Amino acid sequence: MARDQVLDSLRRTLGRGVARLGRELRELHELHERATAEPDGAPVTLTRFLRETGRPLDDVYTGDAGWRDVQVAAGLAAPDVDADLASRGLGRLCHVDEPTRLRRYRALTDDGAPPPGPLDARRLAMLDAQLQKRGVLRAAEEVADWYRARPAVRAELRELTAVLEDKPGLAGDVYPEADWPLALHRRYSRYEIVTAVGDRASGDKISVPQAGILKLDASRRELLFVTLDKSSGNFSPTTSYRDRAISRDLFLWETQGRTRVASAAGRRYLDSATNGWRFFLFVQTAKDEPYVFLGGATYRSHDGDRPIAITWHLDAPLPAVLYEAFALLAPG
Repeated sequence: MARDQVLDSLRRTLGRGVARLGRELRELHELHERATAEPDGAPVTLTRFLRETGRPLDDVYTGDAGWRDVQVAAGLAAPDVDADLASRGLGRLCHVDEPTRLRRYRALTDDGAPPPGPLDARRLAMLDAQLQKRGVLRAAEEVADWYRARPAVRAELRELTAVLEDKPGLAGDVYPEADWPLALHRRYSRYEIVTAVGDRASGDKISVPQAGILKLDASRRELLFVTLDKSSGNFSPTTSYRDRAISRDLFLWETQGRTRVASAAGRRYLDSATNGWRFFLFVQTAKDEPYVFLGGATYRSHDGDRPIAITWHLDAPLPAVLYEAFALLAPG
């Protein structure tokens, strides 16, 4: 009974939030009509709404609501279960800070767009995995066709990607691995990462590895997933490692607690100068935050056993802002 009361209260609170945003959107729409003398003219865009209300994007995309919910509350769109659910899902793209990917999503969902090449096919797989997070990964063309067949959803995708691309400080993208649509120092979820590197393909069940590593045996590449802030209850003392940036081009990473220097995993890391294995760091500041792709890393030195503390040399130095964030989370 208490649980139902809490859920009812939460729904009412969320409803009030969407209603408030809807009133603000309606007021902007009416101002626009009066200024242009064009009743029912072009709708107020997401960009304009955010600019003129001063609201951040996460006021609109809350996880339980999206831009269409605001439009419906303003009386500017009719409820549509398919489009409304898709709108809420689009909020899971709000972390994307890779301009190339944002532009490609707009181009790939255009009417008459040519079939995607290998990199764009993986970008569409990333989109599908991130927005579904369950079910089966669809083929790239099927994903693009799904958006083309839903004008309202496609229009919102275009608006949202334009807002994200307009954020300050986004320079050109650099891709360390030619076959991965993963840009250096950009942010990604695990769902996006595993599809970008080809570990999930169309027809596969959408899922992510729960361990801190992902081995790609065919190409002898290994992904190292690092969470810096382990103060939450999701980490036991045996998994509270000392991972951190120790300079702009050196990163300290600890293996799993049971990994020994003499083990196969230990030798894979320590002998990587000669065994052909390459390693790539993905770092998040806290659980449930997106990962920042730090690119490739080469073995520099190690200390201890079970776990092994490995110092990696980053192929690309960290920007100052990332170094400060990743170093400040050092223990002690």
